[in-house]
Amino acid sequence: MALWLTQPVRLHQSRPYHCKLKTSDLCHYQQGYWRFWNESDHRYGLPTVALFMTGIILFSIGYLVTVFIVPRSKWHQNGLLRKTLAVSRYLSYRGYRISSLRWNSAPLGILFLGAVGIIFFFSMTLGPRPYYWHNTRTVIFGYSPPIATRTGFMSIACIPFIIATSTKANMVTFVTGVSHEKLQVFHRWISILRNWWYESFKIAHRVSAAMFVLFLFWHCNFELSSWDYFIATAAIYVPCFLYAHIKTYVEHGFGLKATMNLESNDVIRIAIPVSFPWVPGQHIFVRFRALGIHALTSHPFTICSLPSLEGPSEAVLHIRPQAGFTAQLYRHAAAHPGIAIPVFLEGPYGGIEPGKFVGSDRVIVVAGGSGAAWMLPLIELFARKATQIREVEMTEQSTPVQTFPSLHAVLATRDPSTFAWFQEAANKILARYLQVGVSSMIDVEIHITRGIKDNLQREIQTELGKKSIIDDGPDSNTLRLKGKESDIDVNESGHFISCKMLSGRPNLPALIRKEGSLMTNSQKTLGIFACGPSSMQHDLRVAAASENVGILRSSGTSVYLHLEHFSWA
Repeated sequence: MALWLTQPVRLHQSRPYHCKLKTSDLCHYQQGYWRFWNESDHRYGLPTVALFMTGIILFSIGYLVTVFIVPRSKWHQNGLLRKTLAVSRYLSYRGYRISSLRWNSAPLGILFLGAVGIIFFFSMTLGPRPYYWHNTRTVIFGYSPPIATRTGFMSIACIPFIIATSTKANMVTFVTGVSHEKLQVFHRWISILRNWWYESFKIAHRVSAAMFVLFLFWHCNFELSSWDYFIATAAIYVPCFLYAHIKTYVEHGFGLKATMNLESNDVIRIAIPVSFPWVPGQHIFVRFRALGIHALTSHPFTICSLPSLEGPSEAVLHIRPQAGFTAQLYRHAAAHPGIAIPVFLEGPYGGIEPGKFVGSDRVIVVAGGSGAAWMLPLIELFARKATQIREVEMTEQSTPVQTFPSLHAVLATRDPSTFAWFQEAANKILARYLQVGVSSMIDVEIHITRGIKDNLQREIQTELGKKSIIDDGPDSNTLRLKGKESDIDVNESGHFISCKMLSGRPNLPALIRKEGSLMTNSQKTLGIFACGPSSMQHDLRVAAASENVGILRSSGTSVYLHLEHFSWA
């Protein structure tokens, strides 16, 4: 390596400079504030660092204020704070969609931050002149084009922040409260390429990243303070990398085993006995140590259960098989039902804020396809909170001071077998909370998004194992299952929840408007939690943003929206 570097190797290049041009005017021009090569790292690198740090500090202050300084109740009681929160949520939710490409834009707030970055870098690149030195045979200002020098130092200054946000456990997440998967918004725009060749892409991604940093290190050749940015990158990245791996091997240990089975809807169910706590929506990275080459890679999956209140806990994963790794996992589970495979775990990361869920006055949970399993821990969290409130009321024997909200769950799926599986799984959960009547607080809509009426009826009858009759609703595009529009008696059917089945895609914007209109108190909050495909997420983002805009006109409902990455559920 040393052979490729200028000798002797130093940390910093010497800065003293003596102008050898013929006149003082030429020297003054060469050493202008935006042109002087010997100070270019200070002129362009440090402002770039300041740009990133300003953003991190501002969001850290916002996180500190919203979580630790101003109580949640104040945000909805104070008119100014309520409108400030509405503007913030509008910028966080509102986005745009190009349907032909099945592509969602980032929210307006993130696009605004991107625009700030574009303006900054274009101004710093194209603003100063000249772009190239006007060298002659007798006057040589320099050899490196000024436009290359300034873009080079701005690029190097970005490296610590790019690498810092690439790790799951990172310092930016710690100070801002933004989970790692939400820090890589623009980076994920190339996910269409990743999805085509995921396994190859993942390996190539890591190899190319390591080679990029290595060759850039050689290219910089300790010019000015360029190597300081590599030191900063290592100082940020290495502790985060070590923390994640130490936690994997020390806290989670080497003895974890995952038991695999296939569910009735051909989804892989993986149960892992664990001792760590987690919240709904959190995901873990799993490395299966007995699956050949896949033992070298880890894969993110959302935990679809809650920690047990009594006794050991099980982290349950529900995986819809696709191509590549999950297809091999499916074949392995089908060939060896109930097999236990040793695994390494990293995490958990992300997840919902339980306070936002249980603190909402009305709750809507939306999922599409394999996101059905993601809904289960939210239903159980709802049941646990309702149980706690009822126990307090019974203990104090007084008029309740808190009314727990109802939960409206909406599931859209193409597969009727998912309906039967979900109903069974939800009933198993609610069977543990019969004494407090939780089922009366939960309303479930299941939308079957494919199939002709006759075929749909036949498939549903098969899945339910009885003669359920489907009637045309008042809308010709709507199908309703008779006897499913109200609570079903547990003694007759074994079902504890109200479950209404419809055909076609759910009209989510209309649902949000309807639920918002029921919020008669302007200080109440509607909480929406969703895990679904990009089109579903777009509809919810637009609807939630519109409701928050209404607050500025004193006519809308305060809506909180949490979206989960669909591919991890």
